Amino acid sequence: MQKVSVIIPTFNRSNFIIEALESIFIQEYFPLEIIIVDDGSTDDTKKVLKPYLDRIQYIYQENKGLGPARNRGIEKATGEYIAFLDSDDRWKPNKLKVQVDLLNVKPNIAVVCTDFVNFSEDGIIFGGQRNWEAYRRYHLSLEGQVFKHKAKLSEFIPNIQSDFKDTFVLWGNIFEYYLWGPLLFISTALFRKKCIEKIYDELFDYNYTHDFYMFARIAQKYPIAFIDKSLVEKRSRIKEKHGQAAQLTSEKHQIPLKLEYLQLTVNLWVKNKTFYKTHKKAVNYRLGGIHSDLAYKYRKIGNYKKAFKHFQKSISYHSFQKRTYFYLMETAIRSLINELLH
Repeated sequence: MQKVSVIIPTFNRSNFIIEALESIFIQEYFPLEIIIVDDGSTDDTKKVLKPYLDRIQYIYQENKGLGPARNRGIEKATGEYIAFLDSDDRWKPNKLKVQVDLLNVKPNIAVVCTDFVNFSEDGIIFGGQRNWEAYRRYHLSLEGQVFKHKAKLSEFIPNIQSDFKDTFVLWGNIFEYYLWGPLLFISTALFRKKCIEKIYDELFDYNYTHDFYMFARIAQKYPIAFIDKSLVEKRSRIKEKHGQAAQLTSEKHQIPLKLEYLQLTVNLWVKNKTFYKTHKKAVNYRLGGIHSDLAYKYRKIGNYKKAFKHFQKSISYHSFQKRTYFYLMETAIRSLINELLH
C-alpha cells in the first residue's frame, strides 16, 4: 500500500493542534507518516505534542511563514502521496481512504480534493467550497464550469462504502479558472508527491500564496479531481488574533499577500504568451482587480503615493471602474500634499 505523508505546519496553535492530530489517528487508511513543522511557536505547542512524539515527526524552525513550513515538510516526506492539514482543522475518518482509492484507479489525476464545512465553538457553520470568494466574486460554478466532468464515485470504486454510494466526483483541467483566485482548500487535498517534486524549487518564491501557486502550477499540467462530499472541517471565527490563521488574515499581511497574487498572476498567466493571447481580456480584468485591491490597502494605511500608482494600474487594465477615478484623483492630491509637507 502507498504511504501517505501528512504535513501539518503550525504556529501558536497548541489549543487546537491535538484535535487535528486525533483526526489523523482515526483515519481508516494506513500507512501514514505525520510531519509537524512548528514554525517558531512561542506558546506550549512543543509541550502538548510531547506525548505523541513516538507517533509523529516533530520539526522546529525559526518563524519563516506558512510557505517555508510546508516546504520543510515536503522535503522530509517519504510517502507516495502528500496531504496537508492546517493545525486548526480536522478530517473525517474516511477522508484519506476514499482519496487514495480514487487516485489508484485514476492515474492521470494529480490531486484529489473534497468539499468541507466550516465550524466554530458554536458548531457547524454554513460554508463549503462553493462559497469561497472566487466563486462568489466572479460567479464561477464548481460543477460544469470549473470542473467539466462528473460521474458517480461508485463508477470508479465499485466496492465503495455505503456513505459514498450517492457521491459524485468532478474532474478536469482547471488551470484557466485558477486565474480568478483560490478554488480549492489545502486541508482537503491529497497530492501525488511526484507532481509536487516537479515544481518544488518554484514554491520557495511564495509564502502567503504557497498553496494557491502549488494548485495552479499542478493544474497547468494535470487534471484535478473533486469529491463532492464534506470530509474536512475547517475552523472559523477564531476569536483570538494570533496563531497560524493570523499570518494570513491580519491586516498587516494583506499587502504582501496581494503583492504575491500579483507576482504569480504575471508569472503564470501573463508570461505564458499562448494563454495570455487567448485570454487577454480575462487576465487584464484579474490584474485590474488585484491592483485595485492593493490600491485600497495602501490608501487605508495612508501610503497615497503607492495607492495612486495601483489605482493607475487598475484603470489601465480595467477602465470601467467609475469610483476608481475618484480615488485616483483623491490619492494624487493627498500624495502631492504629503510631498509638499515633507
